[in-house]
Amino acid sequence: MIDQAESSQAQLIQYRSLLTKLPGVYAATVLPGEDEAVREIHIVASRARNPKQISRDVQSALLAAFDLQVDHRIISIAQLGENPFAASAPCPAEALPGFRLQCMGVQSGVEADNYHVSVHLRADDRDLVGEDSCRYTPSRRVHAIVQATLNAVHQFFNRDGIFSLVAAQATSVGSVPIAVTVLEYAGDHGEQLLIGAAHQEDDPAMGFVKSTLDALNRCLAKVVAED
Repeated sequence: MIDQAESSQAQLIQYRSLLTKLPGVYAATVLPGEDEAVREIHIVASRARNPKQISRDVQSALLAAFDLQVDHRIISIAQLGENPFAASAPCPAEALPGFRLQCMGVQSGVEADNYHVSVHLRADDRDLVGEDSCRYTPSRRVHAIVQATLNAVHQFFNRDGIFSLVAAQATSVGSVPIAVTVLEYAGDHGEQLLIGAAHQEDDPAMGFVKSTLDALNRCLAKVVAED
């Protein structure tokens, strides 16, 4: 019983650690229910973000990182004008108007149980190509698609390691298939989680490229400013 209690507490700490890295979240508390379920989630967040968007970020982050589905009705959000837990918390920059990464195409193939993917992006007037390979398994294929996208993005900044993959997963909302991607941004002021989602239509690879770009395009201005 003690080991089980310690394991449950450790899991709650992981949830809290993830949630406090979401954009605009100052603090988070996760209260357990029965059968290791989550009973309540309490968030202290910035007024700069819409509470519905914060709630969706909480749901997407827990689902993608821990395969945990939570109802939006158990999420309570209190919003403040400034971070009471930090004397000088850096303010996240908003995306620059008109500055976005666009996907121009995805090419993939399988040869001798090896999967190769090439992602073509455009940023302003620059064409970028990122590639990655892996053994042909469903989970590794998804990771390769996201990594190829990140490799193309890193070409734009002429350096690696700015963004890294935390989790990527296919899920559904109702009957709509969704690709969810969670990234980590290593900036000058510390690490930050970025979450993106996209409709997964006929091409699963394109769905994960778009969900990756959905996460990235929210913080491009900040990265450009720090670069």
